[in-house]
Amino acid sequence: MPASGALFQYITLTNTLRLIGWQSTIAWQAAVASSGLLSGTIIQGMLVLAYPSYTFQSWHGTLLLYAVLVVALIFNTFLGRYLSFIESAIFVIHIAGIFAIIIPIAYLAPQKSSAHDVFVLFLDSGGYNNKGLAFFVGVIATVFAFAGPDGAVHMCEEIQNASTVVPWAMVGTIAVNGLLGFAMVIFLLFCLGDIDKALASPTKYPFIEIFYQGVRNSTAGAIALVSLIEVLLIFCCISIMATSSRMMWAFARDKGLPGWQYLNRIEPHTKLPIFALITTTTITLFIALINIGSTAALSAVLSLAVSGGLGSYIPPMALVLYHRLSPKHAQNLHFGPWRLGNPILQFLAHERTGDRGDDELELSALWGDHVVWGE
Repeated sequence: MPASGALFQYITLTNTLRLIGWQSTIAWQAAVASSGLLSGTIIQGMLVLAYPSYTFQSWHGTLLLYAVLVVALIFNTFLGRYLSFIESAIFVIHIAGIFAIIIPIAYLAPQKSSAHDVFVLFLDSGGYNNKGLAFFVGVIATVFAFAGPDGAVHMCEEIQNASTVVPWAMVGTIAVNGLLGFAMVIFLLFCLGDIDKALASPTKYPFIEIFYQGVRNSTAGAIALVSLIEVLLIFCCISIMATSSRMMWAFARDKGLPGWQYLNRIEPHTKLPIFALITTTTITLFIALINIGSTAALSAVLSLAVSGGLGSYIPPMALVLYHRLSPKHAQNLHFGPWRLGNPILQFLAHERTGDRGDDELELSALWGDHVVWGE
């Protein structure tokens, strides 16, 4: 049965339940702060571009984060009943916005990179003096985007036919955004312009400088394109707050958090976890104060959104793999309605059981007919 607690509720047979619950809850709390800070500091980047005399201050970013957080809280409380319709509209803006960015820059960009530079050249401009290390440090920002598909799981108790709809939504999200994201990366690499100038941009976001060069140094044009991304980031923060609050509520429902008696309450009129939403907002308000003292320290804290989130996936996946590879436990697995073929798992089972023959029956009993991504 789909559950908002997701990972930690799928491993209730082990002693790692509370650890996974804490990991996932902390990771999602950090994700709220991460998305809010990103939204706030990109606004600062636009201010730097529009007003060169503006000085980039950390406390300005914190206040802008607070403003984004208030907007997210309003959408998750007073406008909560309309959230699904708003998200559908944002999806349309998301798809249309990609083309709205690609088309004008592809046409106006004064300088195009060669195919060799795009597909062969690898630069280490971060001072690591090691291309492998530079890659693994840089990939963290990319991995953060994979928190999105997981967010649907924590909303599953509010979705009809969730055992089928949620897996389709997760895989569809990765497929659509994977293709469009890859196209956007290739496009940006071909229209990169002066990379040294982009890396040294006073906006602190190289993509803003790339947009600025791409529209032939038009400040208004660059701000218009960046504004599309900013709108999407704000609504991303809204969605992450919704997911984070449901994760907190689910963990509190299982008495995993201090004050669970309050955090697991559902407001009867709106049917929303108001206490969890308010607590999530309060935690983010305090986390954002770190930015005033040290942006580097805040970045280290917010890295929990990646390390904590991905770390919480390992025990459930290992447990499921163990059960699938163990004939003793395979009979306890229940298959859901959403599934894929299992050539890889059949290969693993074949390697485990050895030659075919009588083991064919064991393989059939162990794996069933399909790999399950569902209940």
